[in-house]
Amino acid sequence: MTLTERIGALSGVGEARETTYGTPVVPATATPFLSCTLAPDPGLFSPEVIMELRELQVYDMYGQYKFAGAVGGPVMPTNGIPYLVNAIGSDSVSGTAAPYTHDIQPTSYSSLTIEKILGGYQSEQYAGCRVNKYTLKSAATDTPLEFTADVIAQSAKVLDTPNPLTFVNESPFVFAEGSINWNGNQIGPVITSIQVDIENNLAQTWTHGGTHDLEFLTPTARHVSGTFDVVYYSLDDAVYGFYQEMFTGGTVSLQGIWQHPNGEGIAVNVNAAALSKLADDIKINDVIVQALSFEGFYGLEYAAPSVSAMVTNNRSTAF
Repeated sequence: MTLTERIGALSGVGEARETTYGTPVVPATATPFLSCTLAPDPGLFSPEVIMELRELQVYDMYGQYKFAGAVGGPVMPTNGIPYLVNAIGSDSVSGTAAPYTHDIQPTSYSSLTIEKILGGYQSEQYAGCRVNKYTLKSAATDTPLEFTADVIAQSAKVLDTPNPLTFVNESPFVFAEGSINWNGNQIGPVITSIQVDIENNLAQTWTHGGTHDLEFLTPTARHVSGTFDVVYYSLDDAVYGFYQEMFTGGTVSLQGIWQHPNGEGIAVNVNAAALSKLADDIKINDVIVQALSFEGFYGLEYAAPSVSAMVTNNRSTAF
């Protein structure tokens, strides 16, 4: 038997929104990925019984099948956007010509089929996927705007023939295309990096339904938080005095916008944010940087959920 090695460069990740939870579909979009750690856990265990043996494990048994991992990559106008939509809720499209506007709101929740292609040879097809945590990160360095989606799946199977993937011809966003608004003020000139985390706290429930796969994968309490680093300017300035602002109370809006010159872009909105921590990074050979943490809230005064997003691209249908 002659063995043939498979190279990582021929691998791929594709995804599509499912019509019925847990029923797999072929990829509708593809993601140029930096990492994909989706993997199975068959729930191997052995009850610790006493039966005149020194062995701790006697019975090899399988319990809860678990399928989880993370998909991470650069953020683009189209490629990879299904993970952002799934993390927040649903996508509503408007417009009669490109660029179309995708309004992403936490109104309803769907699931994804994610296909992880290994070396162009076979696939691991994960069905009933939902995003447990989505992280968006932008740094003023030689890196693109990046996302990481921690995913939990209901089931998985092997495909001996991978489904074809279609990538949209587009580029990632970079920090120079970004602007950060805090309380209506453009604070991008002092921002060196920013991160927004959206957590869905998925509840996994197995039942006596005749399968090892989980039966319910339920988004429970949403938690939005994040961090941003700023070049220190003032402790109590009306715009940049974040130290003083921590003690004034109340919430403000936070919006991160990244936009290509052709009008395609992404905006993530934390509708009611409040500062929770501040740390001064003082070094002898560098400028002073303040590391700030924030928490997102529902914001009763706005009657709006803690997070939403808007994407403009050349896709006329919802993700």
